[in-house]
Amino acid sequence: MAYQAEDILRFRPYNGKWLLYFDGSDVGLADVNVDAFAMLPDGSLLLSLDAPLAQLAGVGPVNPADVLRFVPSKTGATTAGVYSLYLVGADLGLEASSEDIDALAVLPDGRLLVSTRGNFRFGTGPKALKGRPQDLLALTVTQTGAESAGEWAMYFDGSDVSLTAANENLDAVWSAANGALLFSTAGAAAVPNLALGPADVAQCAGTMGNNTACAFSLALAAAPIGLAAANVDGIHIVP
Repeated sequence: MAYQAEDILRFRPYNGKWLLYFDGSDVGLADVNVDAFAMLPDGSLLLSLDAPLAQLAGVGPVNPADVLRFVPSKTGATTAGVYSLYLVGADLGLEASSEDIDALAVLPDGRLLVSTRGNFRFGTGPKALKGRPQDLLALTVTQTGAESAGEWAMYFDGSDVSLTAANENLDAVWSAANGALLFSTAGAAAVPNLALGPADVAQCAGTMGNNTACAFSLALAAAPIGLAAANVDGIHIVP
């Protein structure tokens, strides 16, 4: 099936069929890349873009470190709904060009998982929180909208589990109810006992935080489902 970078696809494993779930061109996102998305429990979508958007209906200008909320009235080939500004990246310290959000997920406890396209840094001195595109941050959101606020913490340290190369940037993540983390990378990657392509999805079951430890397994192989030449840059598993 045909799709663009602003779209979100749905895969049904029981019959191997792909469907268009979110058509970005229907709702003002033609010619931009939705490079991160997550689904909230109420069915609305959190979205981030890979480049600035001068104007989006109901929101105004959008930056790559911002997070939009989209409440759909219709999904599929004719997508419709309403946007609002969920998080302003600059309010939360995401101001450098390297701090473009390129992966999002919602943890079972409600915190937001975020990965950035490049290195990030919050604060100064010995208590500064800093990391790389192979890492994941957990954001405890205390206020949404135009005056966004929250607290950051390290959730997944990629260097602890051999994710250090530039092409091993985490660009898609999802957290299961049991704490297992599913992820995909921007390019070919290697972790203990597992090699991945940019459309494969790995599972990490283990300990998160500053001392990350994982038992890795392959959660989804790209080639058998027609994604061998693609890059998966967003994941959400519907139980």
